[in-house]
Amino acid sequence: MWNANPEIVEYTKGAFLGIGDAVGDYLAEQLPNLTPQQFRDFYPDIGAYQGSEKLQPALLAKLKDQQVRWERLQAQRGRNLGDEALAPSGEAREISDWLAYGVDGLFAGFPDRHNLSYLRELAVWGAKNRLKPLCDAVFRTFRERPEEENLSAIDAVWREFSARPYRGTDNALFDVMVTLQHHRYPAAIPLMAQFAGDKLPQALVHEFLKEVSGVDLGSDSKAWLDWYESHKALAHPQFRFAQGDYVNRL
Repeated sequence: MWNANPEIVEYTKGAFLGIGDAVGDYLAEQLPNLTPQQFRDFYPDIGAYQGSEKLQPALLAKLKDQQVRWERLQAQRGRNLGDEALAPSGEAREISDWLAYGVDGLFAGFPDRHNLSYLRELAVWGAKNRLKPLCDAVFRTFRERPEEENLSAIDAVWREFSARPYRGTDNALFDVMVTLQHHRYPAAIPLMAQFAGDKLPQALVHEFLKEVSGVDLGSDSKAWLDWYESHKALAHPQFRFAQGDYVNRL
């Protein structure tokens, strides 16, 4: 069925949904033999197989195997393969696709905190290895599951991409800003404030900073950073966590 035409694939996916967890075990057994494109056809439905005891560990193992595979390939080639990951085909592109689709599948099926912790590490590793599609996939997860602990990974990815831009990172700044927008924690203020005054969407930056802080310091990046430092040092009581957002109560 893996090489069948799209109509047969869709029919099979529908039949799988009616079977349940046994399909998850079957997919786990098939992972070593699947191409990333074949896996991509099925990962949106992985949540239907959460009861499988085999699928989650198999998927995590597959992602970690791809990390090892990437590092081995780079050592063999003696150079960074980030550009090759964006090529139409080749081993680097296959590894990149597996990592990106694997992250999407892992979150679709098993969005627990343990996996989120691993994805933070994976995002930083991906940025250092110039794997923008992998970082994009992790950021999609972060936007769905915003947690304060994600901020250090978001910052690390941005620092890497801004220090060493390359083909494919043109939209990295916008991706970072949109992802930060979902993380309405005081600790996100200095990360977003660094973009104040840039030529990019200032409405997004300004509204975020106003809503999270409760003050309006305009587009002066330094003013925002100074304000955050003074309030952070005092552990200011104006911040209260309510309904998933920090809100200002002054």
